[in-house]
Amino acid sequence: MTCSQPTLEAEFHATPHYCLRELGIIDTDSRGGKNYQLFRQALARLAAVTYQCDRFYDPIRREHADVSFGFLSYR
Repeated sequence: MTCSQPTLEAEFHATPHYCLRELGIIDTDSRGGKNYQLFRQALARLAAVTYQCDRFYDPIRREHADVSFGFLSYR
């Protein structure tokens, strides 16, 4: 969904309805119901995931480093 946007940016903001529609889970006439609840629960689980890499290469410093990061922020 992020790459299909007209201008690529580091952040992606969208409503649950937009995401579920783009993923083909609901159609334009559907209200979603249970799908919205499942979507929110899935986002909350993904937001809790932290990735760790002990061999991240920093091209600016030209060295490997230990890093930790998350891909998703959800409130």
